[in-house]
Amino acid sequence: MTPNLISLSMLDSLGCSYRVEGGVLRVSKGAMVVMKRKLKMDYISYKVA
Repeated sequence: MTPNLISLSMLDSLGCSYRVEGGVLRVSKGAMVVMKRKLKMDYISYKVA
């Protein structure tokens, strides 16, 4: 399975809501959870000023 980039603003425009808690991203539409994914930070590099 290859990872895909997902725009949170696109999900918002489709009427979805999202929440990150404990390293897990949950995307829901109404009462139904449409996606649940554990976040991985091993491929993102950033610099803190």
